Amino acid sequence: MANLDTMSFKFGDLQREMVRIASDLCKPFTYVRVDFYECGGKIYFGELTFFGGSGFFNFSPDQADFTLGEFIRLPEPNYNIELYERLHKQKIQKESKK
Repeated sequence: MANLDTMSFKFGDLQREMVRIASDLCKPFTYVRVDFYECGGKIYFGELTFFGGSGFFNFSPDQADFTLGEFIRLPEPNYNIELYERLHKQKIQKESKK
């Protein structure tokens, strides 16, 4: 098994750009994984994933699930409602301009 403590990774310009783009894309979310592909020197967006393992990952021991969950700081309860309303308003404005 690889020892991550002794491994070194060299990021090129494309990887740095992927990190920059991912940093922008993830801002509205508490937790999200951003996937990219690099092919032929170009960056392609893959997906946003909101639940690792599709939300079905089994932790062993069960306590590990709770321990990792303690690291997540959820926003105020109305945060997502405000985001939804803002995006919905933008959508309606775009549709009315058509």
